[in-house]
Amino acid sequence: MLSEPLFRELEYRVWRRNLVPVKTTTIADFLWCPRRSYLTFVLENSCSILDPHYVNTVLSPRSFGVLLGLLAHGSSYGACVEVLPPPPNDSEKVYELAKQGFVIPREIEVHGRRFQIQGAVDEITYEGDGYVVKEVKTTRYRSIDRIKHGLAQARFQVKVYGWILSKYLRIKRLELIYVNQLTSNVVHREEVPFNAKSVELEIRRILKKFIDKQLPPPKELVCRSCITRSPELARLCNLVFSKG
Repeated sequence: MLSEPLFRELEYRVWRRNLVPVKTTTIADFLWCPRRSYLTFVLENSCSILDPHYVNTVLSPRSFGVLLGLLAHGSSYGACVEVLPPPPNDSEKVYELAKQGFVIPREIEVHGRRFQIQGAVDEITYEGDGYVVKEVKTTRYRSIDRIKHGLAQARFQVKVYGWILSKYLRIKRLELIYVNQLTSNVVHREEVPFNAKSVELEIRRILKKFIDKQLPPPKELVCRSCITRSPELARLCNLVFSKG
């Protein structure tokens, strides 16, 4: 569906942007598969920079957005990312925006390139001397043993949310919660340690890997999962990275 030359054109245009937006979920996905994370990063940035010349004429902008969503996410939801205006310089207003589910951005510069990390938290509450951020995930499993493979990625996701909001709010605690989608029972709950400086170093490390294209292949299990769940993205991955 998406050719390697077209992807290269999109990739080139992404890196020409003065400020490149990146979703928190895309950054966190690096811990699962660096290559999928990078492909998603490029695709999510492509809707606003695409020249119609590079797309089959039967594809409207909307249908191309659906295509990107299918490639990167298995659905059309959240296919595109745009640079957002900074939130107001008012902690109460930032808290209200985050509480209502609005995406909050924070800029970071890595090796002369400017990025805008964006994230919308599931839950945030105020507890007297700080704010508690919660990431709530649903799962079909009833045991923590069946979701262990995704815990590192999920922990880092909520840490990045904390890092974004720490610019505007005092973060007291981060929590990660898994809920069974059929019973609504809590399968797993943990407090995630948070140090804003350490999280920023990890974000910088990942973005530097994007810049340098240092994207090693993941474990075979991860590749098999992608082939099953996102076959078009797996096909694109093979095309893009087969040449080294």
